[in-house]
Amino acid sequence: MPKKGVVIPKGAAGEADSEQVLYPNVFYKDGYFWMYYLAHNNINIRISLALSKDGINYTKKGVVLPLGAAGEADEYETYACSVLYKDGYFWMYYGAGYALKNQRICLALSKDGINYTKKGVVIPMGAAGEADDTEMYCCSVLYKDGFFWLYYVGSRLDYGRCCLALSKDGINYTKKGVVLPLGAAGEADDRNVYTISVFYKDGYFWMYYCGHDGANIRICLALSKDGINFTKKGVVLPLGAAGEADDVHTNTAHVLYKDGFFWLYYGAHDGGNFRISLALSKDGINFTS
Repeated sequence: MPKKGVVIPKGAAGEADSEQVLYPNVFYKDGYFWMYYLAHNNINIRISLALSKDGINYTKKGVVLPLGAAGEADEYETYACSVLYKDGYFWMYYGAGYALKNQRICLALSKDGINYTKKGVVIPMGAAGEADDTEMYCCSVLYKDGFFWLYYVGSRLDYGRCCLALSKDGINYTKKGVVLPLGAAGEADDRNVYTISVFYKDGYFWMYYCGHDGANIRICLALSKDGINFTKKGVVLPLGAAGEADDVHTNTAHVLYKDGFFWLYYGAHDGGNFRISLALSKDGINFTS
C-alpha cells in the first residue's frame, strides 16, 4: 500500500502544537484510534491527544499531560509517550524532562484516557558509564507473559541505543541493558538508534525504530523471538521524493497492526516542518508500494 500522507498537521498560531507535531503513539479501543503525540509550540513540549474513527481523519483533543510543577521530574517537558490499556487503566509511560538532557521515564495512569494522574519516575538514569547515564526517552511498552516489557532509548555521550526493562507490576522495573546497538559504519543506524515501537505478532517481537546515519533519519525494522536478541532487517520507510512531506527524514515511528494491515504513523520532516504521516503495509516491510 502507498503512503497516505499527513494525518496530523501543525496547529494554528497560539495552539499547543503550532510548531511541531511528532512522536505518535496509537492504539485502537472502543471504535477509535487513540493517537497521543508530542505537541510543541516553540515554548513548551507536552503530550496531546487526537481521536479518529478511520485512522486517517483525526480530531484533536488538546493537551492531556501538562508540565509538572517546579522541581518535579517533568517540569521542563512531557515528552514522547507509549500507552498501554490494561486492567481498566490507560498506562502512559513518557519521557520526563526537568532540564535539557536529563530525561527519565515516568508513568501516569488514567481511567478515561484524558485525565491522568502522574506516578513519578519508574526508570531512573543509569550510573556513570552505563548505556543510559545521560538520558532515556522514546519508550515503547507491551504486556506479555506476566511482564511489562518497557523498551526505551538509553543515551550516553550523545548517541542512543535501545534498552529493555521488565516489571511484574508496571512500576518496579529491572533493567536488562542494551538489546539493539548501533549499526556498523556505513549502515543506516550507525549514529543513533531511537524512537522505538514494539509489538508481538506471529511469534516475533517486531521493533520499528529510527536509524540515523549522521545525515538522514529513516525507519528501520528488527525482529526477535525472545524480545532480547534482535535481528535487524534494514530500512522499511525510506525518504520521500523531493517536495514531499518526508523528503528529509522519516522519523519518530509507531506501528499498529489492525484489519490485516501494519499502520505506520511517523513524523514526516521536509526540512522545515514536522507533521504526522501514515503509511500502510500488508507484510510489515513494504510500506511504499
